[in-house]
Amino acid sequence: MDPRDLLAVATDESVDPYRREAAIKRLGEVSGPSERYLEALASGEALSPIEQSLATTVLDERLRARTNE
Repeated sequence: MDPRDLLAVATDESVDPYRREAAIKRLGEVSGPSERYLEALASGEALSPIEQSLATTVLDERLRARTNE
């Protein structure tokens, strides 16, 4: 799935929260602008504090993995 589509799912109030969380996790696995999208979610675009925290965690894990390469 395209990172823009994942971001759209992650920020759509009509989408089930579990699907939004799955979209955030998937953003951590795909390349492209997904890191920028995770940063936006972590800085407040996420719909709930839990999703904001998840975006922060996924972003941290992605950055840590990149540093360990």
